[in-house]
Amino acid sequence: MVEIVVSVAAKVSEYLVDSVVRQLGYLSNYRTNIEDLSQKVEKLRDARARQQHSVDEAIRNGHKIEDDVCNWMTRADGFIQNVCKFLEDEKEARKSCFKGLCPNLKSRYQLSREARKKAGVAVQIHGDGQFERVSYRAPQQEIRSAPSEALRSRVLTLDEVMEALRDAKINKIGVWGLGGVGKTTLVKQVAEQAAQEKLFDKVVKAAVLQTPDLKKIQGELADLLGMKFEEESEQGRAARLYQRMNEEKTILIILDDIWAKLDLEKIGIPSPDHHKGCKLVLTSRNEHILSSEMDTQKDFRVQPLQEDETWILFKNTAGSIENPELQPIAVDVAKECAGLPLAIVTVATALKGKKSVSIWEDARLQLKSQTSTNITGLTANVYSSLKLSYEHLKGVEVKSFFLLCGLISQNDIHIWDLLKYGVGLRLFQGTNTLEEAKNRIDTLVETLKSSNLLLETGHNAVVRMHDLVRSTARKIASDQHHVFTLQNTTVRVEGWPRIDELQKVTSVMQIPNKFFEEMKQLKVLDLSRMQLPSLPLSLHCLTNLRTLCLNGCKVGDIVIIAKLKKLEILSLIDSDMEQLPREIAQLTHLRLLDLSGSSKLKVIPSGVISSLSQLENLCMANSFTQWEGEGKSNACLAELKHLSHLTSLDIQIRDAKLLPKDIVFDNLVRYRIFVGDVWSWREIFETNKTLKLNKLDTSLHLVDGIIKLLKRTEDLHLHELCGGTNVLSKLDGEGFLKLKHLNVESSPEIQYIVNSMDLTPSHGAFPVMETLSLNQLINLQEVCRGQFPAGSFGCLRKVEVKDCDGLKFLFSLSVARCLSRLVEIKVTRCESMVEMVSQGRKEIKEDTVNVPLFPELRHLTLQDLPKLSNFCFEENPVLSKPTSTIVGPSTPPLNQPEIRDGQRLLSLGGNLRSLKLENCKSLVKLFPPSLLQNLEELIVENCGQLEHVFDLEELNVDDGHVELLPKLEELTLFGLPKLRHMCNYGSSKNHFPSSMASAPVGNIIFPKLFSISLLYLPNLTSFSPGYNSLQRLHHTDLDTPFPVLFDERVAFPSLKFSFIWGLDNVKKIWHNQIPQDSFSKLEEVTVSSCGQLLNIFPSCMLKRVQSLKVLLVDNCSSLEAVFDVEGTNVNVDRSSLRNTFVFPKVTSLTLSHLHQLRSFYPGAHISQWPLLEQLIVWECHKLDVFAFETPTFQQRHGEGNLDMPLFLLPHEVVANEGENAGDEITFYKLEEMELCGLPNLTSFCSGVYTLSFPVLERVVVEEFPKMKIFSQGLLVTPRLDRVEVGNNKEHWKDDLNTTIHLLFNTCCCGCQVVGLRKLLQRKMDRYNACSTTTTKPGNSPEVFGSTTTTKSGNTPTRVKDVK
Repeated sequence: MVEIVVSVAAKVSEYLVDSVVRQLGYLSNYRTNIEDLSQKVEKLRDARARQQHSVDEAIRNGHKIEDDVCNWMTRADGFIQNVCKFLEDEKEARKSCFKGLCPNLKSRYQLSREARKKAGVAVQIHGDGQFERVSYRAPQQEIRSAPSEALRSRVLTLDEVMEALRDAKINKIGVWGLGGVGKTTLVKQVAEQAAQEKLFDKVVKAAVLQTPDLKKIQGELADLLGMKFEEESEQGRAARLYQRMNEEKTILIILDDIWAKLDLEKIGIPSPDHHKGCKLVLTSRNEHILSSEMDTQKDFRVQPLQEDETWILFKNTAGSIENPELQPIAVDVAKECAGLPLAIVTVATALKGKKSVSIWEDARLQLKSQTSTNITGLTANVYSSLKLSYEHLKGVEVKSFFLLCGLISQNDIHIWDLLKYGVGLRLFQGTNTLEEAKNRIDTLVETLKSSNLLLETGHNAVVRMHDLVRSTARKIASDQHHVFTLQNTTVRVEGWPRIDELQKVTSVMQIPNKFFEEMKQLKVLDLSRMQLPSLPLSLHCLTNLRTLCLNGCKVGDIVIIAKLKKLEILSLIDSDMEQLPREIAQLTHLRLLDLSGSSKLKVIPSGVISSLSQLENLCMANSFTQWEGEGKSNACLAELKHLSHLTSLDIQIRDAKLLPKDIVFDNLVRYRIFVGDVWSWREIFETNKTLKLNKLDTSLHLVDGIIKLLKRTEDLHLHELCGGTNVLSKLDGEGFLKLKHLNVESSPEIQYIVNSMDLTPSHGAFPVMETLSLNQLINLQEVCRGQFPAGSFGCLRKVEVKDCDGLKFLFSLSVARCLSRLVEIKVTRCESMVEMVSQGRKEIKEDTVNVPLFPELRHLTLQDLPKLSNFCFEENPVLSKPTSTIVGPSTPPLNQPEIRDGQRLLSLGGNLRSLKLENCKSLVKLFPPSLLQNLEELIVENCGQLEHVFDLEELNVDDGHVELLPKLEELTLFGLPKLRHMCNYGSSKNHFPSSMASAPVGNIIFPKLFSISLLYLPNLTSFSPGYNSLQRLHHTDLDTPFPVLFDERVAFPSLKFSFIWGLDNVKKIWHNQIPQDSFSKLEEVTVSSCGQLLNIFPSCMLKRVQSLKVLLVDNCSSLEAVFDVEGTNVNVDRSSLRNTFVFPKVTSLTLSHLHQLRSFYPGAHISQWPLLEQLIVWECHKLDVFAFETPTFQQRHGEGNLDMPLFLLPHEVVANEGENAGDEITFYKLEEMELCGLPNLTSFCSGVYTLSFPVLERVVVEEFPKMKIFSQGLLVTPRLDRVEVGNNKEHWKDDLNTTIHLLFNTCCCGCQVVGLRKLLQRKMDRYNACSTTTTKPGNSPEVFGSTTTTKSGNTPTRVKDVK
């Protein structure tokens, strides 16, 4: 028993001792626990940021995010926020007792224990954030440049179209006119101007053409949206495109050249009726197609040019016509073009530089001798004009080539198709190889482009021909019986109709076996995209056939092709065959074999390829990959050694070990060789020589052929490279003299991209490289190590680095000074990155220290670089100080050194256009403004240490004004917790020069800034410090005892869009004395979650908001009035209600969750809103929405009650007593009204009036427990047929009054709770989108609702209209 007691006592003692030790451990390990928590939450924050990048990328590709990922991110956000507050509290606790000298042990114990617990939670959450995937492809939804001299008529039409685009009532616009009249040019200008004015987030354009190719249209739109399709079917691509377009708040879609009704759903274009931010501009030759088939709301005709405009365009194109004898003839020639720009430009180009009068006379005669073409859309004058241009082409070859282009029926003309046809027809005289023929084609294409007979497409592999030009080419070929001749044999166009019909067949059909028996002289046969059970037996009769194209065909057995002994070109693109017949080896004259896209091809019998000894071009892109070793049944790579004429090769090899060691590719002029199975063929290839290598071990002996290719490669991709610490040493010691693009990824062994020690002394490194992309090189220490010869990296234009966690800097100073052409830098998720450019004393040279870095740099993006503290600092340099442009009299130069810890910022070239900084937690300062004089866009997000944005340390502003960033257009600041002021002036003693005490105050001007977004800046109080000091210097009657966000020193003359969100310390936005013309162009103002804000506008702003269209104020708990009457010299008669304030352009007004709001304006007034379309008032408990200027109201106002309603209606409309109905009050433009959370509202209107809402379509009411009826008088709502309530259900019975009364009787008990829940949910849905959206022209967040502005006619708003 004693033993048991002793044992128990010992155990209890052990537990007690352990417990005491553990509790004391919380005190002794206090600092360790706090630091451990800080480190773990930092790791969690980084993991959360990485997850966000994956989410953002998935959203851009149109994917949906998994629910568990969203939940984890929300959980992580909440926990991180909680820990940050905990750590702040811990800091305060340490300071609370004699500055930390007398620690509170109880407090330390509690904090240490809590820190340890939270650290465990951080580890758990971090571990829970490992997901196999973050997104999924959502189930497919049902899809419901200007001329050199402006032409007056075109400018007017352009202005009309742009005005329609700005009209929110109109979402489908048509542009129509004759072929060649300039519709395409006009809508290109529309797209450019819409983009310049930033009316839409995205502007995309696609050509529809006479035979629409839906996949191509989808591809053009997707390219402009920056997305890639994973789906193959039209339906799948349409669903993905539809989903992606709906991600854009506002988007303009231009569809050019529509010939018949087009089903937008099949393309994936959302209906503007469902996507309110989507607008369409459509062009066609037929107005009926636009208005009736495509349901356009407004159509604009593009008329032919007037005679004076015709002459202007003709003269500008043809050049100077100084000969007085020639000029009247030229005028007549221009007139014959009938005002059609296509004809004018084409003829003028053909005659450009011609001095002979006889040539011009002949041209006039040809144009006047017009005959009917009998071709729809091709008028006689257009045909004559284009034919004249054809006749002026020099040489038979270029004319024949033009006709060949016209005979190709596809909308896009592929250069390789021209090669296949032209070589087969022996069109290119004097060429012996395919490469020579390709060069000749390039020359001919440029000739036709310069004659305006071919169009640019932006891609050098494709050209396009205007359909009128194509019709002209075909008519010329037909009229002149001009086809292509070889010796005495002619293939007549008239003999081709049956073949043309076959090309149009899409269903399975059988070609008669004797079909080709009489076509023995046929040289080119294209049966692409046909589904033939078998090839006709008569195919063997085509003994002179040189080119055969069976692209996309399902033809079954193709053995018969082996009998075409003279065949030189065989194209089997996108075929479904699984095996290439052995008999193909008999085609010993074959020069080109194209198997690209034949992904089902698994078998090529051994010996077939090696037998094609004349082969010059072998294309197997996205095709056969089942290469085997020698002696096997399938093809082997050693067969390529027998192709001595091979100059072009597209091929994919699964394993580099399959390459014979003695294989060489010395004759290759163009190639795309992929080694490994990780590569995609979908991208657009910009160079002729592309090499992609996967899992290449450089420690092994490389194949000689690959080594030689590396020296000539222009586009190199390396994935999972191993066997060495740097790329250059083993792959090309000479420095990649031909390389233009380098991409290295997922190679953990790589420490350097290039080490100067491995270079051949006489060579530099990458002398012609244009782009460098590095991704997931986790052990990369330096991009370029050592000193490099002159000329290294001299052509580099773009650098992109991401997920290189070991990289501490991007370039050394010596390398950075070589990058004189660098245009774009983007660095993302490099955890160790401290600075962009690094150097030591050895690199400083007196003769180069003043050379600015990156003089051509336009775009700089730095994201998720937690240790980045500066861009580049130099130790003890001697620098001349750059100057900034200062406007104003007698203003000294602006000197801008950036000094921090004894270091000075190196000078940058002043051409930066875009600067984006995100999640750079150690960054304290930005560049001085002197280096940002050309900056157009500045975005700074989540840089936790940043204390100010603009460093004006030595700025002296006396009686002059500084244009701080003269070209800045967009400014976004988001999540900067330490930001107190947007700019600083150095130490407090240097805030203002002494001269400011007596001199006028100079202004800091942002002349072009049109959009400013300030989001979640909890400590921001004012634009600049020292505001109160300035006030005391110049104002004895100080009326603002606290800082103002935009003080009287800062001016924004071009600002249109202001988005202010989460500024907890701002009490006032605008100063009472605003610089002249500042803020006078405001169109949209959003203010939300500013808890200390007392009002939005000072009264002096009343005259500055004449352009205001949208006003949204939300969740400002201290706000008492929207406009403030205090502290202003505005002349307001407070004893009268006759002060009238007009908001002439406001279309949307939203006031939400403003619990202290008592009035829109505290002074006596009547407000007018003639274009108001949307009115939303939520949770404004103290605000009266409507009142009337009755004697009772006047008496109440006279007794000192200054609470004013949102709308005060004049007394004249009040009905006479005893009458059943009063005068009519009309709300002419109001379309949508939401009145929610107004518990004291008993009715919309208590008087007996006739209220008319002619266009009201939507009414939402919630939390109206006392509202029994909408209005006592007659209601006129012709378009209203439903009322929405808090449960998201629609109700309607007879009319609005009856519906409201019915709702009161059935829902008054529960509507408050349900309504509140629904209101909060809707508020979150609306504002979540806004929290990460920068307000832009035409891009209001969803909460803005409709911003339609329509004209109300010429009648001004009367007193009896809504006010």
